[in-house]
Amino acid sequence: MPTIMGTQCLTLSPSRGLVTESEESFLRLILCPLQIELDWVRSIFQERGFSLIEKSLAAKLSYWQSSEGWLLASGGHGKINYALRASRILTSLPAIESVICLGAAGGLGPQVSPLDVVVGTESIEHDFKPASPKVPRPIVKADGELLAQAREYRPMDFQVHFGPIASGDEDIQSSERVEALLEQTAALAVAWEGMAAAKACRHFGKKFLEIRGVTDLCSSHLLSEFGKNLERAIKNATEVALSSHSHDL
Repeated sequence: MPTIMGTQCLTLSPSRGLVTESEESFLRLILCPLQIELDWVRSIFQERGFSLIEKSLAAKLSYWQSSEGWLLASGGHGKINYALRASRILTSLPAIESVICLGAAGGLGPQVSPLDVVVGTESIEHDFKPASPKVPRPIVKADGELLAQAREYRPMDFQVHFGPIASGDEDIQSSERVEALLEQTAALAVAWEGMAAAKACRHFGKKFLEIRGVTDLCSSHLLSEFGKNLERAIKNATEVALSSHSHDL
């Protein structure tokens, strides 16, 4: 059986092929920035009893859950990589109705703790810095229906927060940067790729939601906390993602 960081997982269905539009419709895409995040999402689906089939999608391995119409894939690290891959996927599979950007994040708000989940009410591009203050900072709101469904989830051992998520290609590792981001965006969490997902969905007319598992609090201990908390944080975020479509499950 395959393992993820020493944890044994269920074996995938041996069927493998290319994802094509002619196959059963894919209605729901979970697009994780990092492969390791995708691995943990996959493990939760398997623990929940979903049968996953390996498929090649845009030259990378993805996982298809046919009965409920889920497609699990990796988008790439950083806004440009993620936007390019999201665009390729949405172009090749127009049947996708919604995209969930799911990955790790640093917590910003004082109410947010490691292993909590932040569901973005909007994504704010914090590293967009034009010379003129009259140019507005890009903000894309999440889909209202997906947000409402996520609000119905009642976690047992972690908190789910709803609010803005800051997006920018920068690891935040100091209290000074945290304070600056809070002043600029009032965000509850910060990550890299959310705005890329939001803009791709807006361009292709898809529902969008960003869900982040909090691994750290944006300190100098970011890397060690990321490694220690990633598995649990992503699993918590995946549970919330599944609840965003609970009316169909």
